[in-house]
Amino acid sequence: MKKLLLSLILVLGMTGCFPKEKTSEEGGIVNLTLATWGSSPEETRMIERQLELFHKKYPNIKVTKQVVIGDYNQVLQSDIAARMEADVFYLDSIVASVYMTKEAIYPLNEFLTEEDKKDINKNVLSGFEYKDKIFGIPKDYNPLVMVYNTKMLEKAGVEVPTTWEELMIAMEKIDEAGKAGLLGKNYSTPISISNSGERVAPFILQNGGDVYDNENNKVTFTEDEAVEAIEYYMEFIRKGYAKDPKSLGEAWNGDSFAREKVAMVMEGGWIIPYLATAAPDLEYQVEKLPKGKKEGTMLFTVAYSMGRRSEHKDEAAELIKFLTGIEAQEILIETGLGLPTRNSLTEKYIEKYPEKKALIEMSEFGRAYNFGINGKKVSEELGKAVEELYIDELFGTGKLDVKETLEKHAENLE
Repeated sequence: MKKLLLSLILVLGMTGCFPKEKTSEEGGIVNLTLATWGSSPEETRMIERQLELFHKKYPNIKVTKQVVIGDYNQVLQSDIAARMEADVFYLDSIVASVYMTKEAIYPLNEFLTEEDKKDINKNVLSGFEYKDKIFGIPKDYNPLVMVYNTKMLEKAGVEVPTTWEELMIAMEKIDEAGKAGLLGKNYSTPISISNSGERVAPFILQNGGDVYDNENNKVTFTEDEAVEAIEYYMEFIRKGYAKDPKSLGEAWNGDSFAREKVAMVMEGGWIIPYLATAAPDLEYQVEKLPKGKKEGTMLFTVAYSMGRRSEHKDEAAELIKFLTGIEAQEILIETGLGLPTRNSLTEKYIEKYPEKKALIEMSEFGRAYNFGINGKKVSEELGKAVEELYIDELFGTGKLDVKETLEKHAENLE
């Protein structure tokens, strides 16, 4: 990370001293490059459809899509350091602060109207804001929600829990029904959990705490609210209500749920297309996360950002605004791959997917997945602390102190 920052500082320090680059305008046509990472065939087709519409609307702008193979963020870092980044490119919220704090990408405020800003989901947009500047427009997003096996809940006599207290009671009843052989031969435990930092973060948010104070550059997952939240989370393991996918012999929560080894999982909307293929006959429902002192979830998002050295900033801005605008996001809604970031399209999304309404409702209480300049490291250290506690509860003595364990891993971020 220090090496990256040094590279970015050197590049930015030289801004204005670059030799004039060869223009990308030929015969009245402006040529732009768009960098993305490799994705599913469905997302690839969606982007191609969006670009086709863009080219019809802006025939004087030609966009060449460049799909980055390998570690996308590492390639982006290298391209910026080498002064050859694309005009427009994907930017993940978890690494956005690295680029924003050094203004290694171009701010977009001058290209956005007040109506633009009002129509973009403010919680999602916050992942790309720094000191009143906007460094990217989110193209879509997904919150964490709860997904329940409908039949298992019925057989256990459980209604969808809406609070932490109800969730613990529901797990107890599901556990009893499972032990009584009522939930099928594959059933193992009430919930499959992932111990990564971003997956336990909703519990901290729901208890009134936070993982990281972005404004003051301070780790906060050691504060009382966070400690209490992790204590509650660890009760799942102490009572035998939760296991991670690996302990269930699966690769991720989606597998555990699809094979009916558990009655519930906390996942994003990406689990829905997966279940359509992996378990097409499975009956399930998507609901908001049970709340603690308040509601809260994580919002995972990627933005379109502009290269600082783009020679055609006006045209690049038009591309970004189009790809995150109404027409392009209507195509996104058709595919169901993510949620529209335009507030004016939320009702249209709900009309098309009433069963996914909880995804939209949960976003009101979401925090963008951005934990500051060392965001990935912050998330990793929180995850390591929780994994250590999990292993101690599941296979060890269960005597590790939650606060001390969190503080130990927070020290690795100093």
